[in-house]
Amino acid sequence: MTKKLFKIPVGDWSKDGHNQCDTYYVEANYSAKEMRQAYKDTCKKIGLQLNHNKDYVGIEGSNGNRNNWRYLLTEYEESSISEEAVEILLEHGFEFARVDGKRDEIDRFVIQEAYFDSEGVFDLFMWFISYSLPSDFEYEQVKFEAEPINGWWNNDLNHQIGYGVFE
Repeated sequence: MTKKLFKIPVGDWSKDGHNQCDTYYVEANYSAKEMRQAYKDTCKKIGLQLNHNKDYVGIEGSNGNRNNWRYLLTEYEESSISEEAVEILLEHGFEFARVDGKRDEIDRFVIQEAYFDSEGVFDLFMWFISYSLPSDFEYEQVKFEAEPINGWWNNDLNHQIGYGVFE
């Protein structure tokens, strides 16, 4: 299966709230449609989700309740998840590699609140997708580094262009 490039925004991609968003890119061997369905399937299987606009968990009383602990990292400045959510993720095999939290003497994650940054959310989202896809699912994060032609404090052309076109 050939791989295709996909974009994964973490944060306010629509810019209708706090306007903060980090974009990650992956090359994956499944279609966007298949990965979207896998995310929804995992939400239903484990009873947790990373979005608040629509209920994929399917647990009575969870629909529309944005303060429900089953809706992970969905509110402004909410960077931690509950002990219950940590426990569920550990039971299902999520590894807290890029997540802040206490570890024991042999580096196992201690069940408590876990604190996420955008990279941790990206890891968790990709885990949600991979959890419900067949074992041949593969993805690789792609990082783009590029030299700016203008701006970004370079010495040769440190100027903004098109500043006036944004409202």
